[in-house]
Amino acid sequence: MVFIRFFIPFMVLTFVVHRAFSADLQVLTEHFPPYQIVDVNDNVSGFSADIVNKMLNRAGYPATTTILPWARAYEVAKSQPNTILYSVYRTPEREKQFHWLGRLTTVETQIYVSVHAKAVQISSLHEAQKYNAVAVRKSATAEDLREMGFIENVNLLLVNDYQSVWTILNHGRADFTYSEPPNPILLSSTGINIDDFTALSFYSKKRNLYVAASLDTDPNIVDSLTKSLAQVTAETSL
Repeated sequence: MVFIRFFIPFMVLTFVVHRAFSADLQVLTEHFPPYQIVDVNDNVSGFSADIVNKMLNRAGYPATTTILPWARAYEVAKSQPNTILYSVYRTPEREKQFHWLGRLTTVETQIYVSVHAKAVQISSLHEAQKYNAVAVRKSATAEDLREMGFIENVNLLLVNDYQSVWTILNHGRADFTYSEPPNPILLSSTGINIDDFTALSFYSKKRNLYVAASLDTDPNIVDSLTKSLAQVTAETSL
């Protein structure tokens, strides 16, 4: 009877503590098809979203996902505890800014121009600097463009989301973007077709999208989610 009296309160305490961690966990993402697809009711689906939801459920940390513009989501995830961010490129500049829970997928980024912009003739990164680029603020591709020598408000226009990138490029307000391929779901409400753009073959980069956690995330949560994500991705790849 002594063991039972001790064990039951212990189980209740463990459950309460676990639920307390769960309630404090926030998940941030953006509309980024096909990886995260946000509908009009802010419901999130897509390849990455499905994996992240399975990770959270398996680890016992159900959480509500908040949709934010990428720049804001990125800054919040760097500054607030117990915060999960996806899908985020793992770059050398970002390496020490997050706990990296695990890889989601590999994506290729290239330079894209409008097929209607006949005057834009780019065959090298050096030539590209003669033109105006557009990218999402705080994105990895915007960081790349800065490293190439592009300067905001000089030859680099930074915007809040990917839909704006393609709209601006299509309207001729920028000459090119360095990005993932245009996605028909992303462009569905704009009247723009993915065939309105073409990739230039002289430059591309492949890198991995990850799930990340803020540095102040509880170590127990980081460990649990890392293990859970590894299990989910292993099953997904079968």
